[in-house]
Amino acid sequence: MDTITHLLHGHSIYFFLRKDEFIQEERRAFYRTALIFSILPDFDYIFKLFGDIAYFRHHRGITHSIFFNILLILFFYLFLKKKKNSIPKTITICASLNLAAHIIFDLLTSYGTMILEPFSNKRYALDLFFILDIFIWAALLFPLIINFITKKFVIIKTAVVLSFVAIIFYAFYVFNFQKSLANKTNYILDNSEIKLIKILPSFILYNYQKAILEDKHYYYYADLYDENRFITTQFEKFDKSKLQQISIFNKAVDSEILDFYLWFSRFPVYYIKENKNDLELAIFDLRFYSETFDIRDNSIFGLKLVYNKFNDELSYKFRGASGKL
Repeated sequence: MDTITHLLHGHSIYFFLRKDEFIQEERRAFYRTALIFSILPDFDYIFKLFGDIAYFRHHRGITHSIFFNILLILFFYLFLKKKKNSIPKTITICASLNLAAHIIFDLLTSYGTMILEPFSNKRYALDLFFILDIFIWAALLFPLIINFITKKFVIIKTAVVLSFVAIIFYAFYVFNFQKSLANKTNYILDNSEIKLIKILPSFILYNYQKAILEDKHYYYYADLYDENRFITTQFEKFDKSKLQQISIFNKAVDSEILDFYLWFSRFPVYYIKENKNDLELAIFDLRFYSETFDIRDNSIFGLKLVYNKFNDELSYKFRGASGKL
């Protein structure tokens, strides 16, 4: 999820674990630990230095791995013991809970998290929330507000428990809401050859959901803001065989950029657009498509292959990365 959500859960875990008997130095160290470890897995942003492809290949990768974070916590605890920290166990528990919360919150989105790195680069996603969710913000802000109102630890800890309980109930509510939408969608489709394959979260609010459907050759996209009806948009599925059918794009078939993009995307579709000077084949992932919010050029996470008619050159563009094939 977004950085604000992670920092907010860092504050909440800090409020819940801090003790009245902590001296000022211990409290400061405890607070720093909570905030740093709440966002530490996103330090993979450093891959941005090596370009967009490197970043998207490794974001939510090894730093979000269960195995890596277990080792990290073990070394952190040994480091605290060596430094003769006065509260090593409590600080280690705080760090552990923040790393776990970070990974769990990321798993709740549809982006995908490689929790089994380095043994598998499969992206896991529970597809419940958009990367930014207003209700989760509100729930995690509640203990922070209570902390400003009162300094009584018992009340603040109770506020933290209530906020996380609210998020758990909210997750179950969204899960059941998606299940209800899936049942109604399947009822509408009835015996159609088109099948529902996924309900995905849309932007900001839980009641904006989107459906991905498919048949043998096409994916279908639908914004589900009406529980009783929906209108689908048809997209032709993309795989490497599509490029093999168009000779000018053959160079891209075994390219590293295409292999990367097909690994990154879950529901790849494409269109071909002929311009005066070039022929453009655009591939994009329906996870990041929306008609309600008018993101139709799909340039956010799309891969474009462009054949220049005059130079007889094939090039690609993915966000800030570009090159020739």
